[in-house]
Formats: sequence, structure tokens, C-alpha cells
Amino acid sequence: MFKRLSLVPIALAVALAACSDHASKARSKGALTVVPLGQPIQVAGLSFAPPADWPRGADRPMRVATLHPPAATGAADEAECGVFYFGKGEGGAIRANLDRWLGQLRTAEGQPKARFDREEELVVDGVRIHEADVSGTFLWTPGPISPEATPKPDWRLLGAVIEAPEGLVFVKLTGPAATVAKAQAGFEGMLRSIRPGQH
Repeated sequence: MFKRLSLVPIALAVALAACSDHASKARSKGALTVVPLGQPIQVAGLSFAPPADWPRGADRPMRVATLHPPAATGAADEAECGVFYFGKGEGGAIRANLDRWLGQLRTAEGQPKARFDREEELVVDGVRIHEADVSGTFLWTPGPISPEATPKPDWRLLGAVIEAPEGLVFVKLTGPAATVAKAQAGFEGMLRSIRPGQH
């Protein structure tokens, strides 16, 4: 159903179960995890389903959806997963967006992160996905053009740029590292639920 274009030493989700059972199978550290999926998101000529236990937040400008994965025990902040689509031919280049995301993370010494901890390309049902993963101190802002940022130590970003039939779709999960680790199987399963067309 999907193929990996680059190999990296990290656990990845595996093939999606039949859409009718609303579950995606993800492999984590050698164990097979079944992730129940919720109501599909339809955007840019494709559909994909977030985990059933990721409630949707209120509508926000420039977002298709905002999702909230369950928090890890003791997490002080809430994680969120934003889905963005700006129109066909809009939103900027893939590399520029990935680099912008990387620029939101700092090392423990306060220096910009030089590279992602993991970066790869996947193809799911003919749809190419550029996936990235990085941890560090996240420079949180309340909005995309806010001039001030609040440092959030020990945070993690999982991001994906999806080459949809009608333009780029951006999916970005950020939050405390423990919460994002807990949500990773769901994030991977969501990406592997992608299907061209509106379902």
C-alpha cells in the first residue's frame, strides 16, 4: 500500500487495514499496534483519518483542523496537531516549510537545531509524503506571525508535507516530548490512512 523511499533506523507504521474497519496498524519497537481511526478529514483531493481519541478543537484561521492528542501523565502543556491547506500552488516550497519547522527548535544550549532527528519520504497509495521528526526546546507562539516566542524545553515536533492532488497539505504535531511519543503511533497511522479522492 505504501513504500519507503529512504531507510532510517526508526520504527514506522505499516500497511493500513481495510478502510471499512476504521483502524490503522502501526509498528512500534517491534510490536504491532492497532490505532482506531475517527472521522476522515477531506482536503485537497484526498482524505485521511485522525485517531478516534484525538478530539477536534475549535475552528482557527488558516487551518483545516486542529486535533488534540491525549496528554502523557504529568505533561504540563497540551499537544496539538494542526492540518493546513492554503490552496493549489500556495503555501511555499516543501524544503522551505521543513526548514521553517526546524528553525522553531533549539538545542539545550540555545542554539538552532542543525538537522532533523529523522527525515524521510514515503508513498502511500500513490501520494508522496515528506515526514520529519525533531526534539528540543520549541519556540512556541500563539499565532503564525506573533513577534514573541515562549521557549518550551523538552518538546518534540512531528511534521508531514503531503503532496495532495490539489496542492500541499501540512500536518504538524507539537507538544511535550512524552505526549508526542505517546501520540506517534496515531500520527503514523493517520498518514498511512491517506487515500486519493473524497471518501
